[in-house]
Amino acid sequence: MKSLPTVDIGFTASAALKGIKDIKILQFRGDCQKFLVDLCNKLLHKCPLYYKIVKGASCLSPAVMLNPPVRTYRITSALEVLLDKKQLSSVQADVVKRDYLVFVSKQEVIDYLEQFTSSGDQLDKFFMNIFSRIVCASGGIGREFAVQLAALGVEVICWGVDEEDILEAAREAQAINDNTGKAHSYLCDVMDRNKILESFLPSMIDGNNGHILALSSVAGLTGVKNQAALCASQFAVQGLVESLAEELRVNRCNGIHITLAHIYPLVVSHQLTSKTPVRILPRKVSVMFRELLDVGVDF
Repeated sequence: MKSLPTVDIGFTASAALKGIKDIKILQFRGDCQKFLVDLCNKLLHKCPLYYKIVKGASCLSPAVMLNPPVRTYRITSALEVLLDKKQLSSVQADVVKRDYLVFVSKQEVIDYLEQFTSSGDQLDKFFMNIFSRIVCASGGIGREFAVQLAALGVEVICWGVDEEDILEAAREAQAINDNTGKAHSYLCDVMDRNKILESFLPSMIDGNNGHILALSSVAGLTGVKNQAALCASQFAVQGLVESLAEELRVNRCNGIHITLAHIYPLVVSHQLTSKTPVRILPRKVSVMFRELLDVGVDF
């Protein structure tokens, strides 16, 4: 802290104090100094950095994630606030803490976190790139999702049964952000278990980590006239997800999450026909899913 004679009170105040005793000037300088100190203390007291939830949220800082004692303390602090505000149940908090600590303990994650530089990396894109996103991108939601993930800097794997469609989707994703998008195409027949599951599921099981998001619609919950084939395929998606979830449960793969989302309306298409009077555009659906993923909402 500065000594009183060196406290700068400005030209106007100095001119007004001419002719006044030095002791009075020193008292005035002292009052100015005290006012500034009190003001700064009050501002610091109100600063969000002092909030417990903000300190807890620093558990997402790569530097903190690389420090075992600190990351455990910070994630615990954040969850305590969310529990106190009734934003989470105690069971959910235990799951979040467990998954977080398991995730940051993986050697491949540690190696990746050590590459982070605050001056050159954008934190959200840095985390998005920890895992590649595998997207069924032959058309509709899948293609829109692939493009939007590529725009965030995510490396995307576009797969589907139509080679021309998935190549076009990959090209569209690569063209994003001045041709900086990262996308690959992979021909995959969903009726072939070896292609759709055994190509990526074993590595997820070995690492006990990952999230599978399957999309269905209300046609997978109830029958719809003139849409027998659609309903059959949508019901099949639910059966596949439930069976896969049971397989993972039996094998105790509690680090792999499976989400099944039913979209309403039941038709997601750019085309509107007389037989499908209720529809929603693919881009709108993909934007809604991105918003939900951004805030961490489970479907």
